[in-house]
Amino acid sequence: MSQSFITQCPACHTRFELSNEQLNAAGGQVRCGNCLKVFSADQHLEGGSALDAGIPREALILSTERPKRSTATLVWTLLVLLALAGLAGQVLWFERDSLSQHPQLSQLYRQVCQRIDCQLPPRQDLPSIRSQQLLVRQHPDYSNALSLHLTLLNLAPFEQPFPALKLSFSGLDETLRAARIFQPREYLGGDIQPGEMMPSNSPVQIQLELLDPGSQAPNYQLQFLPAKAVNLYSK
Repeated sequence: MSQSFITQCPACHTRFELSNEQLNAAGGQVRCGNCLKVFSADQHLEGGSALDAGIPREALILSTERPKRSTATLVWTLLVLLALAGLAGQVLWFERDSLSQHPQLSQLYRQVCQRIDCQLPPRQDLPSIRSQQLLVRQHPDYSNALSLHLTLLNLAPFEQPFPALKLSFSGLDETLRAARIFQPREYLGGDIQPGEMMPSNSPVQIQLELLDPGSQAPNYQLQFLPAKAVNLYSK
């Protein structure tokens, strides 16, 4: 039969019964079930048996031995964190063309590319581009043709690529009748050549010629789209 001992909490003086196995576990460290203080049970033993002292076995306090995290668990956790970091790095690198367009990441990417000599696409912010003085009318020299004149203005504080221009024609019932997309190389010329960037806060005059969609399409709308990447800046 296992020998039992009586120990007393030095903080609240609550007495507990301990078996020999419990006393030897965790170096004799126990936690008081009344005030939760941790103390060395073997340093506060009392004489007499548990039965003589009237201490019930239900009052036994559990040992405070803490489970130790295994080395394998720590290594596995570290490997998982490294794998997640590597995956995040791959996403940031292989998606850099699109992610570098975000204002929060643009500066970070450009600083990194200055160190490792990588190339990023020019930053573009289509909502900051405005059209002014848009005018579509019959061409003065050709029949069944229209002449389009407008002024483009880049309100962004940085230069950016010229957009593609989508001109849509619709009827009175808003049904789409015709549409055409002009790439920068199709509408740039004169002082600004394809391959040049759209200056900030400097108006650019655009003149276009296109076929007349007819009297069934009196309404028109202009949209800005990302220009095609292929040959976008080749002269």
